[in-house]
This record gives sequence, structure tokens and C-alpha cells, in this order.
Amino acid sequence: MADTHEFAAHWKDRIERDLASFGDPGATVDVTSAGRTLRATWTMRGVVRDAVFSVSQDKGVQVDADGHRLPYHSFISGTGMADLRSVARMIRQASKPQIFVPIRAECTDAEDAEPGPALERLSTLLDQGNPDATRVIMITGDAGAGKTRVLQELVRRRADAYLHGQSSSLLLYVNAQGRALARLNEALATELQDLKVGLTYHSVTVLTRLGMLVPAIDGFDELLGVSGYDDAFSSLAVFLEQLEGEGQVLTSARSVYYEDEFLSRAGSRSVVGDQRWSHEAVRVLAWSEADRENYLRQWSRTTGLSDEQSAGHRKRLAAAFDGRNEDLAAKPLFFTRTVDLLWENPDFSGGTDLLRALAQEYLNRELNDKLLDKHSQPLLSSKQFED
Repeated sequence: MADTHEFAAHWKDRIERDLASFGDPGATVDVTSAGRTLRATWTMRGVVRDAVFSVSQDKGVQVDADGHRLPYHSFISGTGMADLRSVARMIRQASKPQIFVPIRAECTDAEDAEPGPALERLSTLLDQGNPDATRVIMITGDAGAGKTRVLQELVRRRADAYLHGQSSSLLLYVNAQGRALARLNEALATELQDLKVGLTYHSVTVLTRLGMLVPAIDGFDELLGVSGYDDAFSSLAVFLEQLEGEGQVLTSARSVYYEDEFLSRAGSRSVVGDQRWSHEAVRVLAWSEADRENYLRQWSRTTGLSDEQSAGHRKRLAAAFDGRNEDLAAKPLFFTRTVDLLWENPDFSGGTDLLRALAQEYLNRELNDKLLDKHSQPLLSSKQFED
């Protein structure tokens, strides 16, 4: 009997906190209990809501609300609460069609593990979950290695799978690249606003804890405040503390940050206490010749090149990456940008220092096409932008 009372008391506290994350500002959640039955009343979007929760250690928690009986997870994810199907549709709508090459990856902590497709490897990890502690999955790789593209494709496919009933969780893409954001909540709020969904960052913790949502933070090492990496890590640590040992978080960061900064901080006691969380890394690998050929086939088809045009373009591409520039072709960022530059600018060849030429072309494009005033004149001088 004591166990039953403790179980009901646990769920009373949890229901209060979970519903409060969806409730209106300043509104309270009232939960009354009668044995294993809990009745909750709260205000959401100006409407007073109520629901009855039947708590059972054998059958879990069933919810009677709006004339329907649902399991607790289905109630929270449903149209009256988080409406995750709507979130999935907005994620799909916001996803722009892009060429994707199935890049390979390896688990850095696994011994003698053969590299495999990055998407499949990450999907397998996400589906495994972790019953003992919150898990942080870190996608690592060098700058320009394709981490962002892998993450974006994984988010898009997960939304598709959710809409087709093939996945019980969504990935929420959080772009932290180049943003001076000192708190993860700020980044979450920005992404939710951009998706134009009814969720707020307050609900993300609840949905993550329940395994319905996995924040996918792109460029975690760039989520910096005035204190640099300390702020970025502390922000994640606070979020993990709120998860209470449940859920998963997916992040990406450059290998140098993961190896030199993250691991040292993850091994020390956090300022907010002991969290039950673990981490593992998946490192994306450089593009092989087959990967580059795959990209070129898709790019030529998308661009509408004839066989003759495609052959000529490949010849110029081979010349651009010849000699000292050969190693640059292994990085998707450099390879794809060179493909575009060679097509857009017939006079561009890359020269002996392709990397410098790529940087200069980028500067020119931003100055002349992007950073313009109302009179279509550059806002900055070349020297200002270069600095």
C-alpha cells in the first residue's frame, strides 16, 4: 500500500510540473488526489482545462480529457497539448530540399568498430535510448566535414517517420552556429518561434524527459557567452539537470572542442550538482572519391547539365583540386563550394591556393550580393568584412 501511495504522490508532483510548462504565465495547476485517481485543473491559452489521471504501477497512467481516454504520453503529445504532429509538419515545411550524400561515421568510443552510414548509426543510437541516465550524443568532425548537413537530414527524416507513425519522437533542430547565445533556452525559444508552433521552450524539458523530443543542437561549441566554453557547457549542464536522468540530447561540435574542452568538463562535477547523464561521440569522416562522385551526379541532375557540360565541369574540377589542393576535396564544404564557383564563374580556377581563393570568393559574394544597404550598395568595405 505504501508503494502505491508513493507512486501516486510521485505522479501528482510530476503532473503538476508537466502541465505547468504548458500553462499560461502566472497560472497555477491544481491537482487533487483520491487514491490512484488524480484530477488536474489548469489554464492554457486562456481556456480552463481539466483532466483525470488514473495511476497504475501495472498499466501506467491513463488520462481522461476532452471526452477521450489516452495513455499519458499520447495525451501530452496530442493536439490539445504539445501537438507534435503539427510540429513535425512545420519541421518538414521548413526543410529545404538539398543534395545529400550518405556520409560515413565511426563511434569514437567503440573499439574495432567499422565505419558506417552516419544517419543509420545515429538513428540506431537514438532508438536505443538509455534507461539509466540522460544521454548526450555528440556528432564530431573537423570544420567543413558535413556535420550540419547530417544533422539537418536526420531531423527531416525523423519528422517524416513521425508523421507516418514510424517514430515516437521528433528531433528539434537548434542552430547555435555563430550565435552569441549564453543560454540554451534562448536558442530553443528562437527556433520554436521560427517554426511558428505553439510550443515554448518551457515545454521542451518535459517533452525531452518523456522521450518525445530530442533537441539537436548544431554547433554546440559556438553557443558561447562572455565566458566562452564555460558558458556553453554550463548551459547544457543546467538543461541536463532539469531532465532528471531521462531523455536524450543530440549535439554537434568540432572534434577539437570535443576532445580538448568537452571531455575535461564532462569528467568534472558540475556547478549545479551531480547529473545522471552519459555521453558518446560519433565522428563523421571525410568524403571519399565515391562520395564526391555521388554529389556530382546529383548536382549535375539538379542543375540540368548536359553530358558535354558535365564532362567539361568535371575536368575543371579535377584541375582545381590537383596538386597541393587535393586534400581540400575531402571536405564537403570546400568541395561543394568549388563545384558552385566553377559553374558560376567561368574565369575561376582556384589557382595554387584554392583555400584563399574560396575565402575571397565568399567575401566578394557577401559584400556584393548580401550585405547591401537600401541603395544596393555594400554596407562594409572589403577590409572591414575581412577583419
